[in-house]
Amino acid sequence: MSEPHATHGASAAKWLAVAECAAVTAVYVLIAFGGLRLIDVSSALDWLAPEEAQVVSGFIAGAISQIVAVALIWLLFRPVDLARSFAAIRTPSRAEGWFIALTIIGVETVVMYSFILDTGWRAIEPSAINLSGSIAPLLDGVTQEVFFRGYLIFRLSRGGHGLFAQVLVSSLAFSVIHIGYVGQSWGDALPPLLGTLGLGVGLGWAMIRGGHSLKAPILAHAAILVIVQPWLALAR
Repeated sequence: MSEPHATHGASAAKWLAVAECAAVTAVYVLIAFGGLRLIDVSSALDWLAPEEAQVVSGFIAGAISQIVAVALIWLLFRPVDLARSFAAIRTPSRAEGWFIALTIIGVETVVMYSFILDTGWRAIEPSAINLSGSIAPLLDGVTQEVFFRGYLIFRLSRGGHGLFAQVLVSSLAFSVIHIGYVGQSWGDALPPLLGTLGLGVGLGWAMIRGGHSLKAPILAHAAILVIVQPWLALAR
C-alpha cells in the first residue's frame, strides 16, 4: 500500500513544482513587461540618437522592473529556493562550469556576429550606444540568473525533477522573457526563441556542472550582454 501512495506523492510534488515555477514566472514576466511600458527615461539620454535612446531606455526599464519582480517575490513569499539562489552567487564554481560558460560566450559571439548582426563590427567600436547599451542591461545578467538558473532549477530539483527537466523547464521560462525580440511571423519568431532556449540550456548546464554555483552563468550572461546587446536590439 505504501508504494502507490509514495508514487502518487512524488508525482504530486513534481506537478506542484512545475505549477509554482509557471505561476512565479508569469508574475515575473508581467512585472518585467509592465516596467517596459511604465518607465521611459529616453528624454534624459540626450547624448544618444532618438532610436538608440529608446533602446537604452528599454534596457534600463527592463533592469529595474526585473529587480522589482525578484524583490517582490522574495518579500511576499520568501521562497526557500530563492534564498538558495542568492547563496549560489557566492558559491565557487567548479572548473567544468567555467569551461561551459566560456564556451557559451565564444559560440554566442561567433553566431551573433556571423549570422545575426549584419553590422557586427559596430558592436566593438567606441561609441555612446555601445557604452550605454552595454552597461544598462548588465544587471539583467545577475537578476535573470538568480531567477531562471537559480530559483527555478532549485525548485524543480526539490520537487523531484531530474536534471533534464530542470534545465529544459527553466530554459523555456527564460525564452518567454525574451519574447520582445521575436518578429511578427512564426518564421521570424522561431529562430530567436530557439536561440534563447539554447542559451538557457547552456547556462543551466554551466550552473549545474559548476556545482550549483551562479558565478560562471552570471559571467557568461553579462559578457554576452556587453558584447552583443546594443546592436541586437537595434537590429530587430
